[in-house]
Amino acid sequence: MDIFVYGTLKNGFSNHHIIKDSVFIGKGTTADQYCMFDLGSFPAVVDADNCCNITGEVYCIDGDILNSLDILEGKFFTRKKVKLESNREVWMYFLDSSACNTSKFPLIHDGVWNE
Repeated sequence: MDIFVYGTLKNGFSNHHIIKDSVFIGKGTTADQYCMFDLGSFPAVVDADNCCNITGEVYCIDGDILNSLDILEGKFFTRKKVKLESNREVWMYFLDSSACNTSKFPLIHDGVWNE
């Protein structure tokens, strides 16, 4: 299955080791717009309209890695299917709106997190 990552799971970032042996499909951008916030050591995307397209990386992962990612993302993030501009359907993690008051954090206007 395909996963779209936009934060610390990207190549070169702190949690990439979890998916490093997975097949890298390529870079991608979401077809729909969402809001990305900088929470400090990681970004979070909220399922809200009219912010920006999110840019990240796509990997083909197995069920064991998906379970590991669900544990990593914890109770504050929900995995949902989204479409990329390429029409590829992928899994992506969204911050649960009730988990955090995002108004306290900077909006990432271009949808690219590179901390």
